[in-house]
Amino acid sequence: MRILRSVLTALFFAIFGVCGFLLGILAIPIVSIFSRRASVALLRASWRLFVAGLEIFRLIKLKKVGVNPERSGYVIVANHPTLLDIVLLVACYKNSICIVKKSLLYNFLLYPIIKGIFIVSDDFAPAVMEEAAKALGRGLNVIIFPEGTRSDNPQKKIHRGAARIAISANRPVLPVRISCEPPILGKKSNPLDVSDRTVLFTLEELEEIPPDASIGLNNSKKSRLLTAKIANILNLE
Repeated sequence: MRILRSVLTALFFAIFGVCGFLLGILAIPIVSIFSRRASVALLRASWRLFVAGLEIFRLIKLKKVGVNPERSGYVIVANHPTLLDIVLLVACYKNSICIVKKSLLYNFLLYPIIKGIFIVSDDFAPAVMEEAAKALGRGLNVIIFPEGTRSDNPQKKIHRGAARIAISANRPVLPVRISCEPPILGKKSNPLDVSDRTVLFTLEELEEIPPDASIGLNNSKKSRLLTAKIANILNLE
């Protein structure tokens, strides 16, 4: 059974990569002519189909707790236990883009989607902050993983980028806790080292943090306090 699940997992990863590449070079450039929201919707539809396939073949089961897919204009922050996290979040929340690391631009298959839809940054420079603020202003959600990498990284550091964007754009922060049982697809694990049973992914939407949570403080202190609050809510400390 484990061997079959490994084969199916490898097949799904191959389909994901090839279809994502074709989507990025053929469909998204055409759709994006009309609007960024249209290209985001196309990506979400394809990733929802991918997640549905994983569930149909009982590789995963997705449980959503309090998730409202109609959220709009939120800075969505989440912990990052697995390789599938961004796919699950984009599939669950409409009109969502993500801030991703520059290193992903070297992924040949993902490059067209990342370059065409997502925001690329390692340092949250002013231009990145401005692009994120514009996306939020247009009603898009901006997804950020404050850890910057998957959660089993021993050098884990909580970054302030999500807090800085929320404060500068005056938008609420929506924490989402992701859990995976049994653990798979971590930073140190082999992608094909799968479980012998269906893996349960849980997305739990937590209480949002309003943009005025730290009135009266300068932006530096606000971002520090907001980052600490995000880390506490998501158990990242």
